[in-house]
Amino acid sequence: MAAGTDIDYWAPIAKEDRLAWSEALLRHPPIAIPNGVVGAGISTVHRNGKYHRNATWAAYAVELAAAGFRPDEFAKLSEAIRDLREQLSRLRPDMISRIPDGARTAYRLNPARWTSWLRALRQGLTPADALVAERIWVVAEEVRPARSVG
Repeated sequence: MAAGTDIDYWAPIAKEDRLAWSEALLRHPPIAIPNGVVGAGISTVHRNGKYHRNATWAAYAVELAAAGFRPDEFAKLSEAIRDLREQLSRLRPDMISRIPDGARTAYRLNPARWTSWLRALRQGLTPADALVAERIWVVAEEVRPARSVG
C-alpha cells in the first residue's frame, strides 16, 4: 500500500491480541484456503511476528471479539464443532454459514449465536460439554461430541 493509505482493519482489537487472532483464523479460516497456505501463514505469523492483513479476516475477528470471544475460545469452539459443521450449517444457518469455494468449503460462525456456549465454557465446562449443555448437539445427534471425563 502507498504511504498514508495503510488502513487499520483490526481496530479496535488490541495490537497484542492480533497475532493470536491471526493464528486462530489461519487454523479455522472463514474462507476456503489450501492446507499448505494455512501452514505457511502460521509459520509466517510466528517467524515474523506480523498479523494477517486481510480486511475480511480482521472484520471477522472484530465481530468475534465484540461478541466476547478471545482467540483461544474461538479456536476451542471451532474444534468442538468440526464434525458438526455441515449438519449445523443446514439445520441452524443462523449459527453457522457454509461457504463453498470450488473443491473446498469453509464455515463461518455467527458469533452472537454462540454466546451461551461461551458462557458455559467460562463456567468450567469443556468445549464438548458446553455443546451438550447448550443442546447444540441435538441438531446432529449422529455426530454428537463425546462427553469429556473430568
